[in-house]
Amino acid sequence: MPSPTAIATSTPRHPEQLSKFDPPLDLPVIKKRRRLTGDEYEEFRTKVLKAYMERRASINDICVATTRSYGAIHKLLVRSGGEMRPPGGARVTVKR
Repeated sequence: MPSPTAIATSTPRHPEQLSKFDPPLDLPVIKKRRRLTGDEYEEFRTKVLKAYMERRASINDICVATTRSYGAIHKLLVRSGGEMRPPGGARVTVKR
């Protein structure tokens, strides 16, 4: 069994390393507790909408890339008028 420090150091630290997209999502990393306003907010909103609608990134993928919370990204998408996709992946049916 690996030591706890080995597990902690082997996990990726930077959001770009966690992305499954190639090329990675081109989203800015926002510092904690930083409020976006004006043109900065509009630019961020446009990039998030593009990642969600065109690149088909999930809200969780966008959260990892931007370091924003799920609620903040969800609220931004809803306010922007983007059509929300249904939750979950492919459904698996079990024959009985």
